[in-house]
Amino acid sequence: MDFNPSKSRNGNVALGRVRGVILSPHGWQRFQTAKQQAEVEEIWIKHFTQEDLRDRTLVSLNTIARIFKREQGVDRHSLEYLFQAFGLELTTADFTFPTASCQESESLRANLQQDWDNAADTSVFYGREPN
Repeated sequence: MDFNPSKSRNGNVALGRVRGVILSPHGWQRFQTAKQQAEVEEIWIKHFTQEDLRDRTLVSLNTIARIFKREQGVDRHSLEYLFQAFGLELTTADFTFPTASCQESESLRANLQQDWDNAADTSVFYGREPN
């Protein structure tokens, strides 16, 4: 399994396990087909909102958004609830693990550091007197 560095409580870098799964292209297509069919049968021309999906699946809005982005891993049980809500059974072909490149880019965004070499010199405060 892939490992990403993350900071522990004491500030040291620790290795963290990559967790979660994302929908595979096959699983995404199966879900979209079932969802579209349910929209036609149940609510006609209208589409399900994320709130509708939350109420139907009992999965949080944040998790639903992650599932739809297909970049960050979610708990496999969340995908199972989503599929069950539309009469589907989740198979191993329906999900995959997030790619390392997605997780590396997330890690880079989280660990950005500012270069302060060109920062303004704050040692002199104009118009103030030392205490």
